[in-house]
Amino acid sequence: MATCKACHEEIRDDATVCKHCGHKEKVDANSVGIYIGVILSVISLATIAFSTAVKLFESKNADIVGQVLSFENDKLDLSLSNRGKSSAVIWDLTITYPEAGRCNQKDYEVTTRMELKKSVIEPNKTIIVPSKTKDESSLHIADMSPETRADEEFKDLLKSISFYTAKVI
Repeated sequence: MATCKACHEEIRDDATVCKHCGHKEKVDANSVGIYIGVILSVISLATIAFSTAVKLFESKNADIVGQVLSFENDKLDLSLSNRGKSSAVIWDLTITYPEAGRCNQKDYEVTTRMELKKSVIEPNKTIIVPSKTKDESSLHIADMSPETRADEEFKDLLKSISFYTAKVI
């Protein structure tokens, strides 16, 4: 004779259900294996689906960040970094800065287009690019007084450069 695992009453050795409490005594090993197999399959499929979704929705664009290293007359030396996932071709940029003599007026700004030698920036790389203005009628940075160029707000404005990308490779 065996004892029930739930109520500890004596039952027959070959009993599958306790006649006293109805507890299932012999659980089929195949059914446990099936449950574990199903759970592991669901977990692995969810993991595969999640990693695929991340790859699909992950940004593959170039993310270009620029910094002005030096400037004089109509020339700028720029540091351009690509923090994105794709290569990018840079050929042109626009810089917005306050006009000389109006540095304190935040609502008045001048925009200058700069021509760049076409450059490819690979992901996670930085390049140094010299450039010069395209638009001869625009005010040049050198036209500004030294006080304007030394102004911290001006330097912050000069650092806000928007880049135009020919194509993402």
